[in-house]
Amino acid sequence: MVGKAKRAERLVAMLGILLYLAYVAAVGIAWVGVYRGGQAGLHGLESAAVPDGLVIGRLERGGPADSFGLRDGDVILGVEGVRPDSDLELQRAFRARQPGERVTLRIRRAVNGTTGLEQDVVLVLSPALSSRNILIDILASTIVGLLAVVVAGGVALARPGDPTARLLLLTSTAFAMTLALLVWITGGVATYIVGQAFFLAFVFSGAALLHLFLSFPATHPFIGWLLRLGPAPPQRVGAGVWLLYIVPIGAGTALVFWSPGTALWSYYLGTGLMLLAIATLVRSYLRATSPLARAQIQYILLALALGVIALLLGPVTNVATQGEVALLPDALVIGSWSLFPLAIGVAVLRFRLFDITVVLRAVVTYPLLTVVVVAEFFVILFGVSQAAVWMWGPEAAASPIVAAVAAVAVAGLAHPLQVGLQKLLDGMLYQHRVARERFREEANEQLGHAQPPEEVTVFLTDHAVERLDLVGAWLVLPAGMSEGRSADLPGPAPDLLERLQSTSKPVALAAGGELESSPVPVLPAEDPAFVPWYEAGGRVLVPLCTDAPSVQARTSGRGDLSGVWVVGMRRCNDLFDRDDLAMLTRVGQQAAVVVDYARLHRQELQQEIVQHDLARAREIQAELLPTTLGGWPGQLELAARLRPARETSGDFYDVIALGVPSTVNGALDPLQIAVGDVAGKGIGAALVMAEALTTLRACTTLIAREGYAQSEAAIACEGGIWPRKA
Repeated sequence: MVGKAKRAERLVAMLGILLYLAYVAAVGIAWVGVYRGGQAGLHGLESAAVPDGLVIGRLERGGPADSFGLRDGDVILGVEGVRPDSDLELQRAFRARQPGERVTLRIRRAVNGTTGLEQDVVLVLSPALSSRNILIDILASTIVGLLAVVVAGGVALARPGDPTARLLLLTSTAFAMTLALLVWITGGVATYIVGQAFFLAFVFSGAALLHLFLSFPATHPFIGWLLRLGPAPPQRVGAGVWLLYIVPIGAGTALVFWSPGTALWSYYLGTGLMLLAIATLVRSYLRATSPLARAQIQYILLALALGVIALLLGPVTNVATQGEVALLPDALVIGSWSLFPLAIGVAVLRFRLFDITVVLRAVVTYPLLTVVVVAEFFVILFGVSQAAVWMWGPEAAASPIVAAVAAVAVAGLAHPLQVGLQKLLDGMLYQHRVARERFREEANEQLGHAQPPEEVTVFLTDHAVERLDLVGAWLVLPAGMSEGRSADLPGPAPDLLERLQSTSKPVALAAGGELESSPVPVLPAEDPAFVPWYEAGGRVLVPLCTDAPSVQARTSGRGDLSGVWVVGMRRCNDLFDRDDLAMLTRVGQQAAVVVDYARLHRQELQQEIVQHDLARAREIQAELLPTTLGGWPGQLELAARLRPARETSGDFYDVIALGVPSTVNGALDPLQIAVGDVAGKGIGAALVMAEALTTLRACTTLIAREGYAQSEAAIACEGGIWPRKA
């Protein structure tokens, strides 16, 4: 099974590379054809306005036709004696000739008082790439197709075993090859078969897009019907999937080969499939099970808004003008351009390659920055040249030093301009970025010095909710560090801390029905340890970990996890991008340092209290021991010294006289010498020592009162038993 999976992954990777090479080859051939072909500067030709020719709808200013004196509204009756049937056929006749060749057109004038006048016009063709319209069309088609293939290929290479990645690769490649065929047609390389293949590729692209959107979500009724028809897809292609592609392609083939005039109906069919795909995605959006899933799908829907207008542009124009208008290529270019953000959105949402907000931010920022920099260059160039003329004369304006000074000035101001422009755009379009940067600055100030845990908790919860517009935020700290806040937690803290014990990076919580969009690892919200937090709105879990060796070396017991910061989702349901998560990670590390040092400070305070108590216990223990040992005056002197290994110990000694000294019959009253060593050290041994010493002295008191021989206490002490009365 593993070997089959590996072979399947290699097959997908090879397929992606082959499709990329095929696209590059197709576009390269088309560009060669465009480079070699000529053009007359005629665009927007209409065939339905007159029965016997093509009406000129738009002239390219400065082109061969404009230079000769042709005007909008003139009718082309023939090219080298042959009547053209369509704009495509006419442009193909031009592209088949080299630049500089002459071509004879039969023209019927419609303006300037010459209405109805027919004459032959000889045009000298110019290079096709000299036409701004042609260059923009094929350049846009090439770039969009190339980027779509690269994005989809990157997804397939990153996750070759994912069936949805294969669908994305299929959809993007189909649109890219459609654009490649469009470049072929524009370049004059196309034959009749290539022209029909263009429409069929467009139909296939619509079917692939519908198939892709039917997987959002996988519980869609239609995709369920497809799964029931096939033998265990997506590992195998089911009969329903075959029908999804075979029926539209068969209908499109019948249309394009039925007659040349019905080829446009294939465009209508492809457009209908795309609209059906969009309707399917709208249904998934409306039935999304969570705000996160809805927020993810809305990115694709916004990207498709322009595509709907573009795809309808051709049919609506045809209906409005009651004829065939050559706006189809432009509509396809715009429509395909709108589908490229879709490919990016799918890649971001399903495969987490990069964040869609970062892409959109760059798309808005850098074109504006380019315009500002270019304008700045010309302004500085004008100012420097005027200053040079004022100081050194008119000839100084042409000096290369002027341009060099302007370029250096622009290079020096480019970065400040970029920063200022980004702040301006963030303030206008990305308010959450401004709030994020402000919160980061406040964190640097608030968490840059020692704080009690209660202050850290307030900053990461109440202040974070207000500043970042969150539904909630919670700081989960170990026992003894979160007094006064435990009642605010939606779930048990020990379970969450135990579950994330081995985690050092942020993780996201997502339910099973939500798409995987987070740039960080995703944990299932159905886990019992996470359920209460997810229901309360928690979406990102930030472990409080520190990389500071000094802190790690002084903490012990639980590793380097100081707590967990649970960050709730935004009230507007916007997703967290990489920059947001990087900020949360950084703030979490700062909070971890502060919490760790607060814990160490508490440990030091507790240690000081313990040391003070131990010192007092040592003093008390020293007071229990005798200061003088006595003895027999003139005959015996006793001395003792005790040096405990710790603050307190279980060693003790005592010398107790059992009676008044007497020299009757030459005998001395006995002395009781006691030396004890309790097993162990420290406080426990000291307590046993105090009890033993107290017991010994109580025995001595009884002995002194009742006499040694008759004393029950003496017997008990000698036997090691202290009698206890009931």
